[in-house]
This record gives sequence, structure tokens and C-alpha cells, in this order.
Amino acid sequence: MSFNSLIENNLYVERCTVFKWYDYTFHETGEIRDKYWITLNCKINDFPINVILPTSQYNNNYYTNPINLIDCIIINKGESQYFDAEKTILDLKNIIKEEKYTIEEAYQDKYLIRLGSLESDICSKIEDTIKNSDLLEQHIINKLLCK
Repeated sequence: MSFNSLIENNLYVERCTVFKWYDYTFHETGEIRDKYWITLNCKINDFPINVILPTSQYNNNYYTNPINLIDCIIINKGESQYFDAEKTILDLKNIIKEEKYTIEEAYQDKYLIRLGSLESDICSKIEDTIKNSDLLEQHIINKLLCK
């Protein structure tokens, strides 16, 4: 079955969709571990896809410094069905772009699993944080807001 057939029949990548990618390889470090994704694409199945990589590392040295929480959304335990850490951070400084072929391979090999749509209030917080970003350049803000 072709990837286009899979997309048409199974995979719907909408804005604010939560995925779990098993054995995800991080671009910068080459580290491999399971990772949640939140998509920021403007149209359904619009590739390449901008993705926020949430982290539960709230208590590490980086995020204990308040300046590093600029342009971040904090999801507290119980606010989302997908994240059960005390605090999960969505850091707009941690947005990556994934190409169609990478997603195709991971989906076909069952490494990438669609969990569902992120809660609408959290999606709204993401949109507001993008709109009011202190660190993102205006053309990136426009792109992430689908302008």
C-alpha cells in the first residue's frame, strides 16, 4: 500500500494532533528514545510538518531558570489526557520540522502512533503563545499561525 493510500485511509495529521514516536532519534544529539509530538501543520496532512517536542524535564537545571520558560506553555498534571507528569513543557524554542519521507517510514514501521487531538484549551494556549512570542521572528510566527 502506498503512503498516499495510508494517509487517505488511516493517517490524519491535523493541527494539534498528539503522536507518540517510539525509538525517536533526536536530530541534534542522535539520542534515541520514545517521544511525544504535537503537530503544528496548517492543513491536514500538509508536509513537512512543524512539531513541538514536549518535555517533562521541568525540574532540570535548564527550566529552573525562569528566563528559559519564555515562550513556553506548561501543562499541569490532569490538564491533558496525554501527559501525566507533574508538569509538561511545550517549548516554542523546541519546534522541529519533519519531512514526509521520515513520517512515512515511521508510520509504516509502526514507530509513529497517532494518539488523538490535543485538548482545545491547550491548543489555544499554544496559539496565544506563538502570537505573543518574545523570541520567534515574525516570519516564523506568521508561518506557525498559518498566515
